[in-house]
Order: sequence, then C-alpha cells, then structure tokens
Amino acid sequence: MLDRDRQTALAALYFLTGHSCDPTFRRIARLFYFADRFHLTRYGRLICAGDYIATEDGPVPRVVDDLLSDEGGAPLPPPDMGWLSDSEMEGLVFALAWYDGYHFDRLRDLSRDDAWGAADESGVISIEALVASVGNPPGLLAHISDPHP
Repeated sequence: MLDRDRQTALAALYFLTGHSCDPTFRRIARLFYFADRFHLTRYGRLICAGDYIATEDGPVPRVVDDLLSDEGGAPLPPPDMGWLSDSEMEGLVFALAWYDGYHFDRLRDLSRDDAWGAADESGVISIEALVASVGNPPGLLAHISDPHP
C-alpha cells in the first residue's frame, strides 16, 4: 500500500496525464509544479509534501520521481481519485488551463524560476525557496514549517 503522498501523487499524475495535450513525463512534471505553486499560494501547502528536485528541464516533485523510479518502468496501479481534495483538483485544473497549451521549451523556461535556481548542490529545492518564489505571502513560511498548524 502506498502512503498518502504517493497515493495523492499517483492520482494527480493520472489526472494530468489524462487531460494534457501531450502527456509526456517532462510536461506532466512541469504541470505538477505549476499546480503546486498555485496550491501553495492559495491554500498554504503543497499537493504532496516533500522536496522538489531541480532537473535540467525544471523542478520535479521528489515523491513523483521516487514513485516512477521505484516502479522501474512497470505500469503503475490505477489510483483512487478520492485521494485528491477539491483544492488539489483546483490546482491541477488551473495548471492545465493556464500552462498545458505552451510549447515545452516555454514550460521549461517558466519552471526554471528562482526556486529552481536556488537548489542546493544535490539539486534539492527547499520549501523556503519555493515560498520565496511565490512572493513569500505573510505567514506562509511559518505556517508551512509548523508540523501542527
């Protein structure tokens, strides 16, 4: 059984893949990033907890990278879409509506933002860098850093 973040990531991947104009991993990873930025700004949390990894093409959620790497190319199990909350669905729909029509080069350039540029030497993008990249709304960093908000 997958944990909550992996279940949510799997459901989000299926949703994005099923609705994207070009459902490649590179595009879906960028769309996930834009959905997370929207969700972080509006609701004060990422869709899936955890780090982002700065790849050459832009940020990738570690949970997504781990999920796909762990499966080693094997088909992923069908998700329970109930793992996605209404607010998470809102973020995914936002990302598809605003970004899916862009050419991949434009998506890559847009996702290589300040957070991507602030990745540490191992390629990890900190939550502090993600918060700063969305304009550091008052209280957001303290809220997201609090394990019991």
